Amino acid sequence: MSKQILNDRSVIITLGQVLSMALFAYIALLLGSADIRFRNCAVAHAAEPSSGSPTTGSANATSQNPRRKANLLAKVNARLSKDNRFRKLKASVSQPGVVILEGEVFDEEVKQLAAQRVRKIDGVKKVINALHISTLTWLQEQNRVTQMLHDNGYQSVKAKVIGDTVFLSGEVRSEADKHKIEALIESGAPVRVGTNLIRVAPGSIF
Repeated sequence: MSKQILNDRSVIITLGQVLSMALFAYIALLLGSADIRFRNCAVAHAAEPSSGSPTTGSANATSQNPRRKANLLAKVNARLSKDNRFRKLKASVSQPGVVILEGEVFDEEVKQLAAQRVRKIDGVKKVINALHISTLTWLQEQNRVTQMLHDNGYQSVKAKVIGDTVFLSGEVRSEADKHKIEALIESGAPVRVGTNLIRVAPGSIF
């Protein structure tokens, strides 16, 4: 009887060992399959081009951008240099096809003409017109000088600003006042006195 029990236990132990080995083998098979799938995915991912890295086509396009901008700027400068009214104008290309105009021109008509000339150039898609008008700048300076004269009691003196030059006319009581006005104006650069046509009228009432 006891011998039979031992035989049964041996069978049970052996069967348990077989099941354990089979279970371990199954788990190892699953892990091996998962590892193979992981390696295949990794290889496939490495073979794909990265979305953050430029492709050959985009790299070529990027390298050509500076050249296109330089070529376009050369054409713009060549066109503008033919007209002396644009001598204080500066052009730049911010991005392909976009031209920025800066600097100073005489009036609104010349400002618009500069933009029109540039728009007709092949390759120009947009013109940003940031030009300043000289006559407007002159008027602002003229108003400043006139206000300064009035603040110092010279209401009868008139100032006309053209470029960086002030032309004076009117009346003062003495030669000293006439010279004082010149010194007063030139102390407030950037203008200088050109022609001083102020008349000296002693005893005149302003």
